[in-house]
Amino acid sequence: MKFEKNQIKKEGGITLIALIITIIVLVILAAVSIKNVYDSKIVGYATNGATAYASSANEENNILDQTTSIVESAVDKIDRVLGNKQLITPVMTVITGTKGENDIYTSDVIVKIENLESDENAENMKIHYEISGAEEQMTEEKNTEVTVKEEGTTNIVAWVEDDLGNESDKVEINCTIDKTKPDVPTISLNGTTGSNDYYKSDVNVKIDAGAIGISGLSAIKYKVEGANPIEETEIAEGTVNFDITAEGTSTITAYIINNAGVTSDTITKTINKDSIEPSTASITYSSRSTSSITVNASGADATSGIASYEFQRSTTSATSGFTTVDTKTSTAATYSYTYSGLSSGTTYYLRVIVTDKAGNKTTSQVLTQSTQSSSSSSGGSSGGSSGGGSDCFIPGAICGPIGG
Repeated sequence: MKFEKNQIKKEGGITLIALIITIIVLVILAAVSIKNVYDSKIVGYATNGATAYASSANEENNILDQTTSIVESAVDKIDRVLGNKQLITPVMTVITGTKGENDIYTSDVIVKIENLESDENAENMKIHYEISGAEEQMTEEKNTEVTVKEEGTTNIVAWVEDDLGNESDKVEINCTIDKTKPDVPTISLNGTTGSNDYYKSDVNVKIDAGAIGISGLSAIKYKVEGANPIEETEIAEGTVNFDITAEGTSTITAYIINNAGVTSDTITKTINKDSIEPSTASITYSSRSTSSITVNASGADATSGIASYEFQRSTTSATSGFTTVDTKTSTAATYSYTYSGLSSGTTYYLRVIVTDKAGNKTTSQVLTQSTQSSSSSSGGSSGGSSGGGSDCFIPGAICGPIGG
């Protein structure tokens, strides 16, 4: 209900007094007690207004202003008494908190509830609020603050009420908090394993996000550097699969991001792949005696490198009957080895198996070589001791000097 100053001025004092008396009568008819009327000072306002108006015509404008204010205040009080007053809806604002992505907070949050009614009206008002449906709380302060610490989504509902039971509309706010750093993702590998942490096949890589937290997964981020490079990639799923196919060393780096924008620690995994046999495996004659043969073995592997030389011999043929007599661990490109404890004047079939660090193997050709005979070593034919002519007729074999 609103009264205009010009309207009051036009009608004059009689109209003003009649209006005020009418308001008082309406209050009484509405079953408001005389005590409430006096408490609200309506009668006093009316008497003062009428007297002021009649006493000084020179102060007409000032009196009209005051009277208008008094009438509006009286009407406001009547509306409140009758329960018809709609109070101003309070305002809720987050005043403290670290906001991440997607309106999710990564810290405790303080929410301020403000009563927007005038200070005079607010004196007889209370702020009511509920936190996530819990028991209603109340304060007589004009403004109040609520601290939210619990992770997850917290709903706060607030409204104001005066001493006569008039209420404002309710206002609500939702605060989502995720203060927990995501767990580090896991990386699992699937392939044919070799020696020394090498794989001898393509390797399937699986990255799992694991525990995400309250806000949920935003993405997995990963990259691969080295032999099988992959630029940093972002996948909005909980699992990522890809293959490492290149020979050599590849390094995977991965981490996850939750919906609040918080990242996990980084995990790194190195994959060594060598599925190719050594490129070189050879054996050559060096020297002999009646009971030994010395050879030079050579090996090469471009990916993982040489790991060992396995020396074998046979007295049956160049294609069967081979047994391993010794295995030497060495990363050298060449290795000198002496077959010892041999019989004099006997033909031996010799070969070497070169193994790389991944466990891949390459077998050399066969070297056919005989030891010196006893007669040669005691001063017989000089051809044997000097490494004379070859008597080897085995296809595919590498032959050294034979005979005594």
